[in-house]
Amino acid sequence: MDFQTPSRGFLVGDRLFSHGLWSGLYRGFAMRAQLQGNETVLEVGCGTGPLSKHIARILRVGGHLICVDTSEAMLGMARRNLAAFDNVDLRYSELRQAGVEDASCDAVFAHFMLHELPAADRPDFVRCLSEKLKPGGRLLIREPIGEDHGMPLDEIRGLLTQAGLSEAQGFAGRLLLVMPYYEGLWSAVPREDADV
Repeated sequence: MDFQTPSRGFLVGDRLFSHGLWSGLYRGFAMRAQLQGNETVLEVGCGTGPLSKHIARILRVGGHLICVDTSEAMLGMARRNLAAFDNVDLRYSELRQAGVEDASCDAVFAHFMLHELPAADRPDFVRCLSEKLKPGGRLLIREPIGEDHGMPLDEIRGLLTQAGLSEAQGFAGRLLLVMPYYEGLWSAVPREDADV
């Protein structure tokens, strides 16, 4: 998949499924963060915004959503899909250059994007995600774990643990009865405890 110049087939499928028939899958994932509505939330790899709109609805109470993506084409579509929300900040950038302060986010979402990174880049990326969280903040991750698409579950858990996160909840399942995936809620270890 070329995220910089998505095909017409992708665009049709995205509109029909991600923003249509499968929208509930994203809504359920957003709800699992148990946000109160006034938090600062970071979403990495937001794509066209199917998850973002559900997070933004929850944050209408006074929260703020920062969406970061490295595809200008995807962010252009996200801008249109999220135009009704004034609590969303879309940033075209790599995560480390996105201007998100360390320890500034109550929650971070990473949906089906970690496996797209080269394996050598994953440890630093996950460490950066962890650094963006406030002490006690939550990271929600959903990743495919199929042999032909995704990454091994042990690798996902290993990366998150090495980044100083602790698994609060996690399970493996099948999306739409076909694609094996992992979904987890991880907590940032308070900084003073991380050095012990």
